Amino acid sequence: MPIALVSLVDAERQWFKSKQGLDACETGRDICFCGHAVLEDGIFVIPNALEDARFAINPLVTGAPNIRFYAGAPLHAPDGQRVGTLCIIDNQPRAFSTPDLSVLRDLADAVEAELARSQQLTQARELARLAMASEEALGRFKSILDSSPDMIFMFDPESLQFTYLNEGAVKGMGYLRE
Repeated sequence: MPIALVSLVDAERQWFKSKQGLDACETGRDICFCGHAVLEDGIFVIPNALEDARFAINPLVTGAPNIRFYAGAPLHAPDGQRVGTLCIIDNQPRAFSTPDLSVLRDLADAVEAELARSQQLTQARELARLAMASEEALGRFKSILDSSPDMIFMFDPESLQFTYLNEGAVKGMGYLRE
């Protein structure tokens, strides 16, 4: 596909968190295809936008980027809320098979996982800042680290003794925490 986007959608617009094959950084919600896709439970497919009454006169169809084919899989935040789409776009009409739908959903699941990791990292950074001032914040910081499947270790720089191992490290190493 010539265009692939990770699009986040709010009430007024969609903006592109990641994009390939498109120069724009955002579009208005009133003309975006992703605004329709984010409302769907499954993948939203438009085989030929010129033949779809909802999109035939859309400026993204009648002008650049000349959208003909669109497929968008809704993206969910960790709390389950739909926040955007992973979409693919072509300037030629296309058929989209069941295996194609499955691949797009798998890729969207990978994007959702990355968004969740990014959110965890942002939360962890903020809690790390707070941990300097509060033992309670350190407990929350460790709780977030424990929710990560990655192996995370903390150690004393002088003794080189571990002071913390998250659950991912305990499971990954195969030893008891003690």
